[in-house]
Amino acid sequence: MHHYVEKMMLVPEYLPQFQCIGPDCEDHCCKGWYVSVDKKSYLALKESSNPVVAPLVAHGISRNRGPQAGERQYAKAKQDEETGCCIMFSTDKLCHIQKELGEGYLPHTCSIYPRYTRQLFGIYQQSLTFSCPEAARKGLMLTEPMQFVEAKIRVREELIEKTVTKHAEDAALANDIRFFCINLLQHRTIPLWQRIAVLGYFCEQADQLRQQNQHANIPQLIESLIDSLGTEEWPQLFAAIQANISDKVNAALSLLLLQQLRSSAEYYRKVLGLVLTSLGVEEDKFDIAKSTARYQAALELGARDFLIQHEFILENLLVNDAFTNGFPFASGKSWFDGWLWLFAFYEMVVCSWVGLFASFGQKMDTDTAVTATQSLVKSFQHAPDAYKKMIVDVFKQKGFSTLANNLPLLKPE
Repeated sequence: MHHYVEKMMLVPEYLPQFQCIGPDCEDHCCKGWYVSVDKKSYLALKESSNPVVAPLVAHGISRNRGPQAGERQYAKAKQDEETGCCIMFSTDKLCHIQKELGEGYLPHTCSIYPRYTRQLFGIYQQSLTFSCPEAARKGLMLTEPMQFVEAKIRVREELIEKTVTKHAEDAALANDIRFFCINLLQHRTIPLWQRIAVLGYFCEQADQLRQQNQHANIPQLIESLIDSLGTEEWPQLFAAIQANISDKVNAALSLLLLQQLRSSAEYYRKVLGLVLTSLGVEEDKFDIAKSTARYQAALELGARDFLIQHEFILENLLVNDAFTNGFPFASGKSWFDGWLWLFAFYEMVVCSWVGLFASFGQKMDTDTAVTATQSLVKSFQHAPDAYKKMIVDVFKQKGFSTLANNLPLLKPE
C-alpha cells in the first residue's frame, strides 16, 4: 500500500500534542465533506475481500469520470443520504477502512487531514488546519506567542507539497521574508490590528519593489520596518486614522453572506446564525445603520474588552495560516492580494465575535470564540482559490484596494 517516510520537520509547538479524538469529536471530518479517493487506495480497496469493507466499496465508492479526475481525485466516496456522513463511517463513529484494513488503506484525504505537509524553500514543515475542532483548541488557545520546533514526522511521501527556488540564496531570502511576517504578527508591543496594518504596508511596498525587479532591496525594507517599530512613527500614523465602523460592519457582513456558512453540527449552525441575527441580518439582507448600531452597542456592553483579552486567539489564527500557506508567497503575483484575504478573514472573525457577544452578553466565553472561529475556518478557508479571489475582488470593488483605504476599517474604533 502507501509508502511512508519519516522526516525532521518544522512544526508549530501545538502539533506534537495533537491527537484525533475520534468518536468524541463534536464536528467530525467524516460528515459534510466531499471525500476524494486516490487511485492507489481505490484499487487496493476494490481488491479487498473484507466482508465489512467490500460491500461498502462496491456500493459507495465510484470512479470520477470528469476532466478533473486524476491520481488524487481518481474516485469519490458517497455520503449517506440520511446522516450526510461518509459511507465508510460506522455507527460507533469510527472509519470502517481504518478499523478493518488499517491506516495504509485510507485515501489520501483521510490520511492527511487535518495536517498540511510541505517543503517550502528547503524547509520541511507540517501544521494543522483549525477547521478541526481539536486542532483549533490546541492551536488557538496558546496564550504565549506560537513557537516552532523540530519534530520527526511520519507521512506519505507523495503528500508532501513542494515549493522550491532555483538558487539557494533565493530560498534563504524567501524564508527570511516568511518568518519576518510571522514575527511581525507576534510583535505584541503594539495591538494586533496595528501589526496587521504594518504587514499590509510591507506587502504593498514589496510588491512595488518586485514589479521594478528590485527584489534585492526587500531585506532593506524589512530592516527599516523593524527599526521603525521602536519609534513614534507608527503610533502617530495610527492615531491620525479615523475609524469607519459602518464600512467595517458592511464589509464583514457582506463577506459572510457571500457563501452559505456550512457546518455539519447543529450547534455551530445555531451559533453562526446568532451572529447574523444579532447584527440585524434578515433573509440575507441588512440595514447598515441598524447593524452598525448593534455592533457598537455590543462593543459598549463588553465586546471591546473581550476582543482585547482574547487577542491571542486571533493572533494564533493568523500566524498559523501564514505558516501553513507560506505567506506572502501563496498569494501568487500580488503579495498585497494575499494580505487582503488575510485581513478580510480577520474582519469576518472579529465581526462574528462581536455578533455573538450581542447575543450572549457576559456569557460569551473563550470556548464560544474558539468554536465560532473553527466553524468560520471550515466554511471559508477550505473554499476554492477562486472563492478567495472573489473575496479580494469584492474588497477592491468596494474601493478597498490600497492599504490607506483599508486602515479606517482595520482600526477598531
